[in-house]
Amino acid sequence: MTHINRLNYKAMMTEFSEGMLSETEANELMFFLEKNGDLLNEYLLDEDEETPVISPERVVFNEKELLKKV
Repeated sequence: MTHINRLNYKAMMTEFSEGMLSETEANELMFFLEKNGDLLNEYLLDEDEETPVISPERVVFNEKELLKKV
């Protein structure tokens, strides 16, 4: 079990949200967040930001003969 601190709490929050923490680890995380409420607010603000999505797009260049050969 990893000791939760201000450097690794985001990873622990991610593991918690994915259901990867044991009950003991989840309890430790909740206790840590009670003592460090500013980090919970920061994490929640980060989660509100929209994650960029890269969608596959086909790019066609019709004038290949204009490209310079190197």
